[in-house]
Amino acid sequence: MTRVAILLNELPPYRRPTVQALGHVEGIELGVFLSVGVEPHRDWGAVGRLEGVQVEVVKNIMIPLKRRMKSRDRDWVHRLHIPIGTIRRLWAFRADVVISYEMGPRTILAILYARMAGAKLIIWNGLTPAYAPHISRLQRRLHPLIVRQAQAFIVYGHAAADYLISAGTDPAKIACCVQTADHGYWSQSVSQADKVTVREQFGLKDRVAIFVGHLVPRKGVDQLFEAWERLPAHVWENTSLLIVGSGWDEQLLRGKVQQLALSNVIFAGAQPPDVLRILYSVSDLLVFPTLLDTWGLVVNEAMAQGVPVLCSRYAGAAELIVEGVTGQTFDPEAVPEFALLLESWLDKAQQTNRSEIRSHISQWNYQTATGAFLKAINMATQSSFNLAH
Repeated sequence: MTRVAILLNELPPYRRPTVQALGHVEGIELGVFLSVGVEPHRDWGAVGRLEGVQVEVVKNIMIPLKRRMKSRDRDWVHRLHIPIGTIRRLWAFRADVVISYEMGPRTILAILYARMAGAKLIIWNGLTPAYAPHISRLQRRLHPLIVRQAQAFIVYGHAAADYLISAGTDPAKIACCVQTADHGYWSQSVSQADKVTVREQFGLKDRVAIFVGHLVPRKGVDQLFEAWERLPAHVWENTSLLIVGSGWDEQLLRGKVQQLALSNVIFAGAQPPDVLRILYSVSDLLVFPTLLDTWGLVVNEAMAQGVPVLCSRYAGAAELIVEGVTGQTFDPEAVPEFALLLESWLDKAQQTNRSEIRSHISQWNYQTATGAFLKAINMATQSSFNLAH
């Protein structure tokens, strides 16, 4: 039996099916060791029981750090976790393989354990070249040293693989799979009655552009509002911009809507998945103007409902976009061009082929994600673990 430990900040719902599938692989005993049960800004619950998987929260120190957006005089808070109980729990679990997320204190502790115990190390990376300018000088120096210690790597997508290669990783050691949402859930059909109800509830016009995410500086909602203000009257008359989410910037953003006199912007607050799925279904376009995101699962969710996406080039999920077919990538900092792009897609959004978008995103599913984890474990251990059938 090979004991595999996964180290994470938390275990959100969209990762639990992959972890559960790994727990069913013959020959693997799986443990998941978290820094926190749930991050304070999340709206999901802590992990319940996962069959065949040991889940524990280790002793952890959290340090809040401020980061500043590159072109905005605004800060956002990053939580640095130092899970000081990691090595003790790995010894108790007797891990043969350690999969460590990110390349910070958690992975440094995993390296120490691997050296002492003779275990194999797999680094799970989400950083992309677009993210690189926002990390510290110390991190830029440490990452090439850290990647030398690992026998294999797991990445969200090709941009994250590019970052590892730039840090000196052998491409042959990388197992690549994009982030995945529960495609089966998000692609479920929505009844016409539910669509009518939700349109009436939120006062939506004929066409709807939707933003979903935390209302924080790095999500680019400032730029979205500035681009929205530039839209011509014929687009404004028939279109609603629906803002779904909450966060510490909400009041500032509401003030900006008033300042710019954006009468067709609707703040819907955070919504549960069953309502969000309906909101996607009545939307003509998802706009994801992030200035910094390792991925952006809202892109997967919207595309599962067949919704085209305007996706920031600063998001890892940009690689899901087939230009002109499933959406388009753009630079949210280039506001005039952003506005023209919005106008173009709002004029043609109802003509997009939703079935084609659904078919495209269906390739990125939990089976693919679990397969990438097993590929990395096999590379690190020179074994041949396979998915359970």
